[in-house]
Amino acid sequence: MNAACFACGREKPDALVVCPGCEVKPVSDRDKIHSICLSNACFPSDKLLKASRFIREKRKLPKFGEKAIAKATEFVASLDKPEENYTLMGVDDSFFDFDGFESTKGETVTVHSIGKPPADPDGNEPEPIGLAGRASTYHTLEWELGKEISFDDADSRSDENGEIYIQWTWRGEQGWIWKHVSKSQFEQLKMLEDLGQ
Repeated sequence: MNAACFACGREKPDALVVCPGCEVKPVSDRDKIHSICLSNACFPSDKLLKASRFIREKRKLPKFGEKAIAKATEFVASLDKPEENYTLMGVDDSFFDFDGFESTKGETVTVHSIGKPPADPDGNEPEPIGLAGRASTYHTLEWELGKEISFDDADSRSDENGEIYIQWTWRGEQGWIWKHVSKSQFEQLKMLEDLGQ
């Protein structure tokens, strides 16, 4: 056995191909990591058979050891990827409710935001103050999946608690743009902001 499907547990010829049973292909980084863990890159065939049975019977993934996760993560990171850049993002008025809003339209994800001050009471676009400015730029929001943030981003960018971290930057005529950062990067940015208060 070369690999097992992370979605249904059936045998696959390779970790990152479409499953011949359920026709699911690992697309997000998280699914690719799980798929590598469920392949002979990390485990011998007898262990893969046990994992395959576990997924089919329990309808969930087995708990992988730290070494397997680390090995699979390293492999996925080595795949060709475009360089991470800042991303322009169109949003509606609800996005700027920095007191937070709860969507009733579906699944949401917690996003920690830094670098952009809140809108004024009238909902006008905030002034570009920056991380070391007087106003706090740290906010936690609930973003609706598939609208404010993509399902792929929610799946591949969230940490072990299912939370996402982003940094805003003012780019003049481009307005406010953002990029994903790690939790550790985010905490460093917040520390810098706290020192500037």
